[in-house]
Amino acid sequence: MSNGVDYSEKGESDKTIRVHELRIENEHYDAIREGIMTHEVLFNDRGFKKGALLVMHRYNPITRERVGGALTARVSCVMTHEDLPHAIKDGYCVMSIKFMHEYEL
Repeated sequence: MSNGVDYSEKGESDKTIRVHELRIENEHYDAIREGIMTHEVLFNDRGFKKGALLVMHRYNPITRERVGGALTARVSCVMTHEDLPHAIKDGYCVMSIKFMHEYEL
C-alpha cells in the first residue's frame, strides 16, 4: 500500500535514483527481510522503475499506523501490463526486489 513521500537523489553516473516510501503489513515485512518474498505487486501510480529504492515501513492495517521499523529494498526488475497483458492487470506492476537493510525507528 502506498504512502506519501516521493523524492529523488543523485546516484551513480548522475542517474536519478527514485526513492518510494511505502507501508507494508507485518507478515510481508518479515518475509522480505528474511529473503523469502522477492517480488511485490503494486498499483503502479508512481511509475516504478528498475534501480528504484523502496523504503518499506512496518504497518498495522487495523490501526492504519506505522508500528516499528523500516526496511529498504532495491527494485531489480519491473514488469507491467504491457510486458505481460495476459498476467498483469492494467495499471499494476510486478517488481523483483532485493532486501538491503533494516532500520529501527
